[in-house]
Amino acid sequence: MASMERKEEGGDGQAAALRDATLFQRQASLSTARLRWRGEEDRRVPLFVVAEENVPAQRNQSAAVFINFTPHSDLLQGWAESRVWYGPLVRHGRTCACCVNPFDIDQLLAKIFRDRATGQCCFFTQVFLICEKNVINEVCDMVVQSRVVSGMYGLKDSL
Repeated sequence: MASMERKEEGGDGQAAALRDATLFQRQASLSTARLRWRGEEDRRVPLFVVAEENVPAQRNQSAAVFINFTPHSDLLQGWAESRVWYGPLVRHGRTCACCVNPFDIDQLLAKIFRDRATGQCCFFTQVFLICEKNVINEVCDMVVQSRVVSGMYGLKDSL
């Protein structure tokens, strides 16, 4: 009985290790940011949200979605695929009259992905959502909330 008490008190080191262990993982491979791109082993298409002034010069294997503005001609040049989307960036709810939009950004991203897979557009290796600097956070929030997008795209922080 004495040896049993000693083990429960942590005499063998296992109980002490359990007491010191944290309940939650600090660097879990599956984080709460399900859309976050996980590196080269991630099979999803990398997705960037950038301001108009931060568009990369090298664009030939990238697709672009211009959000809520008409791009000038030199900004349209060089992309493997480009689309323009106009719509509300903030959603009030499913029944809100001002938020009704039959073709949402996640549907557009799903269509681009499908067009890439079926050969209906040029093959691209990454996608850029290009918007005005003051709405980047709203665009990121909108994309992160989409369950459709998280299966096809991985959000990257920087180029």
